[in-house]
Amino acid sequence: MGERAFQERRRHERFKVRQGGFAAITPDLNTIGPIVNISRDGLAFWHSPGAGQIDPFFEIDILFVRHGYYIGKIASKIISHVDFNNETTAGSVPTRQSCVQFVKLTKDQTDRLEIFIELYADNHP
Repeated sequence: MGERAFQERRRHERFKVRQGGFAAITPDLNTIGPIVNISRDGLAFWHSPGAGQIDPFFEIDILFVRHGYYIGKIASKIISHVDFNNETTAGSVPTRQSCVQFVKLTKDQTDRLEIFIELYADNHP
């Protein structure tokens, strides 16, 4: 009756990324942090909100540090931000989770993303 059913907007399943997966907004890498989850069309990652304003459209790099795996300059846009400020813990640093949608991937980026998900993501969200 006045309630609307929740409709999933994602086209692809998201997978939790193992420790060591990072995303960095290029070119100056002032926004970098661990990847929370990833899919074939986007990702979510943690970073410091103090890194500055992120342009609506940008390029993002994906890397897995321990193995040197790298996917560079994926055209992307921000879908949402969630800011967390843990005031209950002394010395805590505010964090932000940003959800990113890939705008356009090259064939090489698509292939490398598939490999990244296969090697560094869990098989369940």
